[in-house]
Parts: sequence; structure tokens; C-alpha cells
Amino acid sequence: MLKILKVLISIILIINTILFTISFSISFTIIFRPFYYWHITHLKIDENSNYSYEEIKKAYDDVMDYCIYNKKFKTGNLNYSEAGKNHFKDCKKLFIINFIILGLSTITMILKLYLFKSIKILGFNPSFYSSCIILAILIFISIIVLNIGFEELFTKSHSIIFYNKDNWIFDPKTDEIIKILPLNYFRNCGILIVSIISTISITNIIKEIIIKKRKSIA
Repeated sequence: MLKILKVLISIILIINTILFTISFSISFTIIFRPFYYWHITHLKIDENSNYSYEEIKKAYDDVMDYCIYNKKFKTGNLNYSEAGKNHFKDCKKLFIINFIILGLSTITMILKLYLFKSIKILGFNPSFYSSCIILAILIFISIIVLNIGFEELFTKSHSIIFYNKDNWIFDPKTDEIIKILPLNYFRNCGILIVSIISTISITNIIKEIIIKKRKSIA
């Protein structure tokens, strides 16, 4: 009975670490606004959209304040449609889900340090296996991106996430916010998320290998 309980707890801890790593990486990318500000000049968003740096920054901040802090929906001086507003309403729901997952998984990670620190699977902490699973998933996704391209992946993923909706397909004439959100920015957001996830996962794997080697020597 104890062995079964240990296995169940281990599985829960593995899943929790995966959820924590992914939600943390997404949350950091969402909250770290300087990452977008840098793109304004790097991707020449100001030149291509004919909006000033301050106008673009203001519009982006307004949208993110709505999605993160539930402030009144605005897009700075840029025009928007009701359909466009509804899309960001859907995005806000996804943000909230992500933050809830991060909060709950963080609590479980803390509890793990105090209650389940001694749980090992073949000498390794459950975080070792969760990190291996995450890296395997990232490799799989990378193969897909290389085969179909980021733009196709972006379109297909939106079709699935926002099933039976087309308000994510913005018309620049009615939803000017799309002019300051180029596809390359979302691609770089994906790269940042993957980089953070990979760094955390590789660090976990190396740490666990070192710990196990030290114990075997001792």
C-alpha cells in the first residue's frame, strides 16, 4: 500500500513540476514587458505601423493591463472592434488559468520541500523525470515547427485554442492593434518560453545527476 502511495505521489509531483515549469515560463514572458518594448525598434514596428514609440507602448500596456489586471479595455489611441475586444477577453481567461496553475503548482512545490523531499525514483528526485519529459516534448514540438513552420503552427494552434471562433483573425482597418503585434514577436515569445523551460529542465537534470554521483561516491 505504501509503495502504491509513493508511486501516486511521485506521479503527482512529476506532473506538478511540469506544470510549474511551463506556467512560470509563460508568466515571465507575459509580465516582462521590456521584452516587447525592445521589439518596437528591433522589428521596426514603429516604422512599419506609422505609430510613434510612445503610442505603441501605450496601446500594448493598455491591452496587457486588461489581460493581467482586469483594467478597463483600451488600446491607447488605436481603434478596435467589439470582436477584437472579445478576443482579448478570451486571452485574459487563458492568462488567468495560467496564473492559477502557477500559483497552485508553486504551493505544491513548497509543500514538496517539507513533506516529500525524501521521495526518490531509482535514486532521482521526481523533478529529474519531469525535466526529461519536458525536454522530450520540446524536441517533439521543435520537429513539428521545422516541418510546418511557425506561421502554420501559430494558425493551427489558434484554431484549436479558440475553437469555433474567428475573432483572432484581426482586420488592420478595424483592429489597429494587430499592426503592432507582428508574427515575429510571437515567434520570439515562443523562443523565450522554450529557452526558460529548457534552462530550468537542464539545470534540474544536471543537479540531480551531480547529487546522485556525490551520494554514490560517499
